Amino acid sequence: MDNHFFLRDFSRNSQSEGLYDKSMNSLSVTKANHTIDAYESDWNDFCDWCRYHHQTSYPAQPETIVNYINDLADYAKASTIRRRISAISENYNASGDHVENPCRAWIVKEALIGLTRLKGTVQKGKTPIYWEEIEEMIHRMDLTSLQALRDRAVLLLGFMGAFRRSELAGLDVEDIKKYPKAYQLMKNNRNRSSEDTVNFFKEGVKQGIFRDDVNFAIINLLVRDQLDLLMNSDICNEYSFLEVYESIMFTFLRGISTEKGARVLEDFICEYRKNQVKPDETKE
Repeated sequence: MDNHFFLRDFSRNSQSEGLYDKSMNSLSVTKANHTIDAYESDWNDFCDWCRYHHQTSYPAQPETIVNYINDLADYAKASTIRRRISAISENYNASGDHVENPCRAWIVKEALIGLTRLKGTVQKGKTPIYWEEIEEMIHRMDLTSLQALRDRAVLLLGFMGAFRRSELAGLDVEDIKKYPKAYQLMKNNRNRSSEDTVNFFKEGVKQGIFRDDVNFAIINLLVRDQLDLLMNSDICNEYSFLEVYESIMFTFLRGISTEKGARVLEDFICEYRKNQVKPDETKE
């Protein structure tokens, strides 16, 4: 191989005598052809640079890699440079020779860190929100709206569990039951919020959203019993907790809504589902 590109046929280049043929074949197909093509293009760029500067590409010295990085920094993005160094490193790993991989040297790692800072891609930590600020947020919420009640629950759960958005959306009842104290706290908080819930319904009656011929104290108890049954059943083994909860709450709200309320509810459900974050959509 003129350019010493070894990733194209790893099994032929490897000198690992302890591996069976079947093992060698499985290792030889770990990368897709498009990936290998991209690595070869990056390796050829490094070889061209070495020839121009009268350096040896294989074996190369760590100083050569550092100089290559800094020349690339004049025109290439940080992500491009990291990809090219990764291609060089992978090719050395696949060579099968007892040649030290120059990309593993300390000065190469430091050069990449310096490059990241120069290019302005270093992630900056964000100032965290503290409990006092969470309390202030909740205190300022208008808890007469269904959306505010939902937001309060999400804020508290997310803060106490330090969850990402995707982790919040992916929670199931069984996850909560793993922590008995948190589970009991959630039940106690739900009991204390019953008065707020009834007041929310009464406000809805004043606005013409909910029917005025309903005893909301009874309705509130019925919904709580339904949720208690949900928390202690196996239904969430088949369906997500969020899906079951929505089915209960949306069906219940449709039953106590006026014609005006039904239109408002359908608009809310449509907007809610459009903006809903799904577990597999985000990875932070």
